[in-house]
Amino acid sequence: MSALVKRVPAVQRAPFVLPLFVLALTLLGPLLGRGYGRYLLVFYVALLPLVLGHPIPRPHRVPFLYLYLAANALALVLHLGSPDSVLNAGSLLVSIVAIAGAAYYCVRWSGSQVADRSLERWLWISLGLAFVFSIILTGVGWPTAPDYFPWEAFYSDKRLLLINGDGVGHTTSLWVMAFLSAFTIHKLATHRSHKAGLAVLLGVLVLCLLATKSRLALVYVLNLLVMGLAYQRVPFIRVLVFVVPSAYAIIFLLVAVSIQLGIGINLAARAAQNEVGEWVRITPGEETRATVFAGRDVLNQALLPASLEKPLQGLGDNADILSYGVDADGYVAYDQDRKKANTESVLRLAVKYGWPYFGVLVVFLASIPWALRRLPKREQILKVGLWGMCVESIASGGGMEMFYGTSGLFLLVLCLALFGATCAKRWDSPGQAKEYGRVRIVAARPDPRCVKDRAELLATN
Repeated sequence: MSALVKRVPAVQRAPFVLPLFVLALTLLGPLLGRGYGRYLLVFYVALLPLVLGHPIPRPHRVPFLYLYLAANALALVLHLGSPDSVLNAGSLLVSIVAIAGAAYYCVRWSGSQVADRSLERWLWISLGLAFVFSIILTGVGWPTAPDYFPWEAFYSDKRLLLINGDGVGHTTSLWVMAFLSAFTIHKLATHRSHKAGLAVLLGVLVLCLLATKSRLALVYVLNLLVMGLAYQRVPFIRVLVFVVPSAYAIIFLLVAVSIQLGIGINLAARAAQNEVGEWVRITPGEETRATVFAGRDVLNQALLPASLEKPLQGLGDNADILSYGVDADGYVAYDQDRKKANTESVLRLAVKYGWPYFGVLVVFLASIPWALRRLPKREQILKVGLWGMCVESIASGGGMEMFYGTSGLFLLVLCLALFGATCAKRWDSPGQAKEYGRVRIVAARPDPRCVKDRAELLATN
């Protein structure tokens, strides 16, 4: 059966909820501070009628997403006796339904490629506004803003922080720049024009990543290098786009809970820091707890035995260990007055809701690259690259405990990739239209008149 080409305007932009999500998670959150979560939860609740009022993905297409939802519902039931756990587990459930449902609505309404372009466009807008707001807030002396301008990070030991500099090691702009770098290297490999401009843009983004003085940014640069080689069809490199983030996540968690491995990694990091100098930050040498883990290893070693007290059910959100951080000497701050840094570890989820919940999250994250295998090779490299950045961030910095900031952005990006691979409309879907170029292809009865138009269409694309 041939396809009938109808020359109707193609959908050029995603629904309004996608820009709202991007701006809310990357711009308004840093502007409004830590109390912003309660307002975003109201936004998620308001989205539920839109999400549940439209078709939802079938369970057999995204089974592990439904398994993740079921794990959150079970955590809610198991901790009904704790109001804090009920509130947090309930907000997790609402947030996942809202974010995943909005991502599916965008992909179904406009198509995967249009949703990706819209995501990239609004990430650029968010980053530009973040630079502008950061300069203004620093200039007026806003209490939570950095006390230096963004450009000072490029010629000093200061970090590139945008909007919020009040006791934070990095801001949401780090992940925005990482995602935009992945989109840019994808364009550099797939577009035939403007290659010089894209190369310069990619170089600027990489410099900004390095200026954040984040060790995670170094891993992102490695990801971008692997993606670039994969686009050039270097043998076996496409496998590394998946292997590098997976290996990093596993190795980081192993060395962060093992004293012997942690010491070895720290010595190697110190040697590397001496070789590259101070501009690229590998170890936090300005602090007493100058390890490559910045105290995460100490906290993980305390979280691991706590998670084994109730390995199946978890201790809930009121567990004392969850409020501890590290002091200036690198020890667990059991005394809250001595706490200098909060805990950042994905193992907190195992403490809260048990190891089965943690295992379901791992399975859900690991299932996404398997679903992405259905995509064309070049699009697959982009989506797996974005997935890898999210997984590396979750493994090293924690998250997925609430979806009001970067974790919400991670889940949105992951769901857009997942639904684009499993639920997007395709050429061979009878009766469904698909945006393609400037026209829509609609499955219809055989019609010899469409052969010429379709040949012209394929020639122009």
